[in-house]
Amino acid sequence: MAVAQEDLYLTRKTLIKWLGPGAVVGFALSVWFILQGQSMAGERYKVLCQAIGAIWVLAPPLWFNYEYVHYFPKHGNPKAGFTPLKASQDIAAKVWASFLVVLAALFTGVFPK
Repeated sequence: MAVAQEDLYLTRKTLIKWLGPGAVVGFALSVWFILQGQSMAGERYKVLCQAIGAIWVLAPPLWFNYEYVHYFPKHGNPKAGFTPLKASQDIAAKVWASFLVVLAALFTGVFPK
């Protein structure tokens, strides 16, 4: 028998619902830009990869902090509590770290053996 779970958010669920798929699409576009950019001149390619890397390094932790400090207290479900939020952020952080490893490997051309 399944246990009923409380929704994590009561309001503004659309943003949260599209954030994960948006991140996956953004990752796919980042990989595509890095692979396509290899044919560019050296300095332009390096700047493009650095910009993509900077976005991926800074944006997710900033979102996690914003969500935990500001967004969840305002739009979250008090009955659900912070535990499910922390669990979902923990999983998202691990996915984000794997995205960074793949992007770094594509940029540097160094792959684990």
